[in-house]
Parts: sequence; C-alpha cells; structure tokens
Amino acid sequence: MKHLKADWSKRLGKKIMTAKQLSTRCGVLRCEDCGEHVKIGGQAVRYLRGFIQL
Repeated sequence: MKHLKADWSKRLGKKIMTAKQLSTRCGVLRCEDCGEHVKIGGQAVRYLRGFIQL
C-alpha cells in the first residue's frame, strides 16, 4: 500500500486522497502520506466474518 500510495501521491501532487467504492455495499477509504508511513482509514460494511491463519 505504501508504494502504491506514494506513486499516486507524487503523480497527483496530493498528500491526502479519498476513494469511494461504488458498489452495493459502498465504502470510503482515506489515505494520508506521512513520509515513512501511510495512514489508512474509512468506513466499511462487514460482509464476512472469520479467521485467517498464517
């Protein structure tokens, strides 16, 4: 995510970007370029509950 965000941040000249998922469930994602880190936040609708084992 960091590399993808940094690339688009540089191309668009923006530190903060917002994306909207245009589907039945909808969703909003906010990304902020903080240098070494990327802050990610937003709203989502849960559609699945479970466990992931790595």
